[in-house]
Amino acid sequence: MVDDGFGIRAHELTSSVIELRHRLVAEFGADRVWILSDDFQGRRVWPKGWQVVSIDPDVLDGIGLRHRDVERPGWRLGDYGLYLWALQEPDLRHYWVTEPDVHFALPSVRDWVEGLSVHEEDLLIPRFGLAPEGWLWRPALAELTGGPVYRSLFPLSRSNEAAVDAAYQLRLRISQAEPSPDPYPNDESVVATAVAQAGLRVAPLEQYCPEQFDYFAATVKVWRESLLRRHPDRELVVHSALSYEEWARWFTHFLGNHAPAERHDRMRQVAARLDPDDLPVLHRLAARN
Repeated sequence: MVDDGFGIRAHELTSSVIELRHRLVAEFGADRVWILSDDFQGRRVWPKGWQVVSIDPDVLDGIGLRHRDVERPGWRLGDYGLYLWALQEPDLRHYWVTEPDVHFALPSVRDWVEGLSVHEEDLLIPRFGLAPEGWLWRPALAELTGGPVYRSLFPLSRSNEAAVDAAYQLRLRISQAEPSPDPYPNDESVVATAVAQAGLRVAPLEQYCPEQFDYFAATVKVWRESLLRRHPDRELVVHSALSYEEWARWFTHFLGNHAPAERHDRMRQVAARLDPDDLPVLHRLAARN
């Protein structure tokens, strides 16, 4: 039995949450899958029998984590669920945190996870590296820690106990800082920086499976079915992977009212993630905007 667990970040019961949980339960068992429930605005209700870690404001107060004056804490403080999960389930070897819009176009997620188990890094996370000078989250962390700041993408990560503890300790320092850092550091900056500055072992996930992460990004989202039609035989880990309805709404917003050159560049970025047969759909949506 794999001694890893999966925590799915979620703030509502959606088809994406249901589908991802169903697949992970089928491959790992129901006892290895948890919902990391965003309960900042009130306790969510989940189906009976689901394992849930409640990100409860009062509990966060009790373990010294600031949140009440943080804008959009459920989005910005995604690592808080990791700390509560590790407190609730201290015996897991690895804590995999994923978001519902991560799609595993793999024959077996379990085989993929077991293949990565030979790599003993304390933290595996996509796009890990030194933060560039102009990165939004860099100044506050650089001033607070006095050390190098690192960046990553947080929709998918694997942490062990040492990595969780290092990140939690930095979060405590941030929570106790006066005045409060502005902007308040987000999950992808804190976890990467904390683990690296602690001298623990970190590697970008794509280092061990590079071609699988060709469509893993923070800004340009993917119409999942179209991408899979474009690459029916490739093994991919995709973010953000959306249904057509979700993607169409996102694309309309992404295209916006930009100048023609900017619109053309954004169209080009999106088109690179579509099956060629779906390009007329892209142009129809753009024509409406």
